[in-house]
Amino acid sequence: MREMSVAEQRYKAVLAVIADGRTVTEVASDWGVSRQTMHDWLARYEAEGLEGLNNRSHRPTHRSCRDGPQILLATLDLDFD
Repeated sequence: MREMSVAEQRYKAVLAVIADGRTVTEVASDWGVSRQTMHDWLARYEAEGLEGLNNRSHRPTHRSCRDGPQILLATLDLDFD
């Protein structure tokens, strides 16, 4: 038997709430996740389907370079004595 993907595992948890009528608290406890995580999975599944249950990057979508020069100057001004 092949191993289930992360999205498939989360889908089983989502179905336990949607199809089986179990509570979010109950399913979250069974799966070892917080209630908020379970609510996030439900919302992502509703909005994007199975694809929404895949792992997501925690990397920022953009990087602000506005403060770069100020941070550099502040670092150079530090007294390391």
